[in-house]
Amino acid sequence: MDFFSTKDSATKQVALDLALSVFMEYEAPDYPREGVEEFKRAMNDKEYVGLLSFYVAKEGNDIVGMLATRKEGHHVALLFVEGKWHRRGVGKRLLEYMVRDTKVDSLTVNSAPYAHEFYKKIGFVDVDGEQESNGIRYFPMRFDDCYSAIGEEMQSDRVLLRPWYGFDAKALYKYASDPEVGPRAGWQPHRSIEESKCIIKDVFGNDTTWAIVLKSTNEPIGTIGYMPIYDMNINHGEDEPLVGYWVGKPYWNQGICTEALRLMLDKIRRDGKYKILYCSHYVDNPASGRVMVKCGFEYTGDTVVDSTLCVGEGKEMKVYRLSL
Repeated sequence: MDFFSTKDSATKQVALDLALSVFMEYEAPDYPREGVEEFKRAMNDKEYVGLLSFYVAKEGNDIVGMLATRKEGHHVALLFVEGKWHRRGVGKRLLEYMVRDTKVDSLTVNSAPYAHEFYKKIGFVDVDGEQESNGIRYFPMRFDDCYSAIGEEMQSDRVLLRPWYGFDAKALYKYASDPEVGPRAGWQPHRSIEESKCIIKDVFGNDTTWAIVLKSTNEPIGTIGYMPIYDMNINHGEDEPLVGYWVGKPYWNQGICTEALRLMLDKIRRDGKYKILYCSHYVDNPASGRVMVKCGFEYTGDTVVDSTLCVGEGKEMKVYRLSL
């Protein structure tokens, strides 16, 4: 599925037609007649439509989702997805694409009752109770700290690597709160969704860290990236970074990390900045080492202790090296 912004009049009209069709099927039943007529009027108001910036989701030759914003991207005016694509991540991907395009750090929306749970699920919060204007029922909502990291997207058959967004906090917490995940990689399990949101902003908000997204569900299930080597006693040269990755427990032993690591290594090779990479794993986590070997890393014979990690202090780690 492709996501893109558009200024083409014909494409915008198709998007508006989709919005009206979905509105009539799913939202109009909750509205008084006055509200339905007001929505139809807005869809045909050239002055109103002229103020909107449009984004669409396209599957093959068909537009299956649309997003329109006002206030330079800060307000979601319209967000509609064809019924058969509901609950498949299309609306969230449209928001992510728009945030990446506009680099806005906060969003507002007047959510229809039908969409209220969708917006809450991805992190929007109510700023007031249900309102009504000209028959249009809505909940005023807001999302702060959207974050739009600048980084290249990459994909394979099963996996998409993309930047993290504030919308991903609940999904991150779902997997990073598991006590069997974080300690294997040297960090404490996340204690709240708010902590996960802070991690996205303060740790993942860069152009060398990606969410590992399962394409079949559009859900982030782990993280991969690289960073400078700090305090690990690895005998490394300048510009020889350390690679790290993890996925949620339900996706262990399915080749997901291997697939994601190969994608990232292909990008690093294309960029041509680095010639040597390092990677490491705790001695009691050999599965991580098998991923490294499958991707061409070789065990150096060295073990080190990483004093920067939050858990596993004093535990030895095996060091692997890859020549690009």
